[in-house]
Amino acid sequence: MVDRREFITVAGSLVAACVASSLGRAARATAPPASEAAERLNALFDVFMEERFEKNPDMLTILGLDKGKYAWAKSKLTEASLQWVRESKQDNASRLKRLRAFDRSTLSEADLVNYDTVEYQLETTARTGPFEYGDGVRPYVVSQLTGSYQSVPTFLDRQHRIDNKEDADAYLARLRAFATVLDEETERVRHDAGLKVVPPDFLIEPQRRHLAAAEVLDEPRPRTRSSPPRSGSVRRSSASPPTTARKPRASSAPRSIRRSTGKCARSPSCDPRQRTTRASGDCRRVRRSIRLPCALARPPI
Repeated sequence: MVDRREFITVAGSLVAACVASSLGRAARATAPPASEAAERLNALFDVFMEERFEKNPDMLTILGLDKGKYAWAKSKLTEASLQWVRESKQDNASRLKRLRAFDRSTLSEADLVNYDTVEYQLETTARTGPFEYGDGVRPYVVSQLTGSYQSVPTFLDRQHRIDNKEDADAYLARLRAFATVLDEETERVRHDAGLKVVPPDFLIEPQRRHLAAAEVLDEPRPRTRSSPPRSGSVRRSSASPPTTARKPRASSAPRSIRRSTGKCARSPSCDPRQRTTRASGDCRRVRRSIRLPCALARPPI
């Protein structure tokens, strides 16, 4: 469950560590053998990365590393519980402490830049530690831009590759884990609301209207007389009683006139060039009676 903002901020130290490691390798390729201090710093960065990977399976998928020794991450989602947030803050503080225990004065050039970059990222995240709401880098667990309700479906659609049966099974496992993540975020929303931390009205109301509209679209539409079932969608049982002939509907014009004009006698607004007219059910009833769409009606030759 990683959105764009979380990817940029929460994973900042991870990206910094990756860049630091890459720059270190590039420097070692064109420079004299690295000092012992530089090797120890790069090893520390590798430890930081491994610690993040263990608790961020989504990140492994985004980076394309959910294979081989990290194949376990393919079927998991990153947790969103209060406990996970607290542990993440503790882990960040631990990394910052271990980094500052490193003797910075023994570094030079690119290694010194790498050290300062990672330290800045860890220190920035550590400053959010005293706050008991949000997740450190964003104040609201769920808003119009954040929350697993929109980030997980996007993540599964755009990041989770399915090339074989194992990938499909992992996808289904992540769908099941999605329900757990939603429950964890719901718990955090209640926790933050108890601290009187909620998004402002101008963020909540538009999203509520959006969700309400989506819910209406998902509801099955009731069948009415003006909208007959699709062809083949209803089958009559052989045991059902025979139906009686319908009484012909009254019409302001004979069928021959309606067929010759190509227009619906009851619905003047019906355009013969259109296949359907949603504004009036009369158009459908007339077309059913002559068994010919308005758009196909032509004067007799």
